[in-house]
Amino acid sequence: MAIGNTATVDYETHRLKITLDTGIVGDSPIYARIYVPLETTVTTQQAYDMAYALAAFSEFDVYEVEILKTESLGPID
Repeated sequence: MAIGNTATVDYETHRLKITLDTGIVGDSPIYARIYVPLETTVTTQQAYDMAYALAAFSEFDVYEVEILKTESLGPID
């Protein structure tokens, strides 16, 4: 395929990214990140609730919660 050909989404993946605040070294904050694969049907509220449920097993505070969506495009020649 070349420029101008029709691209399609071959598949889509979703991951939950939980960023934990693990402290400060010097003047720089240190973060730990946890990635959890998600079904594409998971709602934003379900992902948010899951992040805090998983974070309950950590001694660190949640800094950020994100849903990362990736689309794989094709066709590839």
